[in-house]
Amino acid sequence: MSTKSTITYGKDFHLYTDYEDGLTGVWLQLDQPGDFIAAGYSGKTTSVTLRIPLAVWEHLRQHSPADYSLADLTDAQILAKAELEADEDRARYKELLAESKKTKGKSAQRHPLGLAFVRIHGYHRSRAWQIERNLKRLQDQRKQQLALRTAVKQVGNHERRQLARNRRNLKKLTAK
Repeated sequence: MSTKSTITYGKDFHLYTDYEDGLTGVWLQLDQPGDFIAAGYSGKTTSVTLRIPLAVWEHLRQHSPADYSLADLTDAQILAKAELEADEDRARYKELLAESKKTKGKSAQRHPLGLAFVRIHGYHRSRAWQIERNLKRLQDQRKQQLALRTAVKQVGNHERRQLARNRRNLKKLTAK
């Protein structure tokens, strides 16, 4: 009989607890570690399992870096945000340009967003160009956020199905 209890799983991973370790942590098995490990992976191992102490696991669960701030915005709201960002960038550029003229370029060189920086990023270009650039970036970010949210929901669906199976199995065991 297995001592593992699945928390969730997916195509290339399995997250579980193991009663043999006294439930002091969770275990993460990566079946294709090259897809998860960015540096130092030799490609020779087909599976990697790591134990995550329970305190670390609880901390990780509460601190997700996921950002869904654009996921629910409409196209009109994305456009308004792109316009607002373009207007803010243009105002910042005008301020730097005025400051540079007053100080003959000396203060702009020390400014964290110096004129060279704003020129590289296109703040000196037309408002329409800036809006188009911002709109594309925001639409791409929204697309990524929606894909991430979908992937997270799919993992959650696996977890809910596994919990339901665990409950049914527990009822069967206790009914005997």
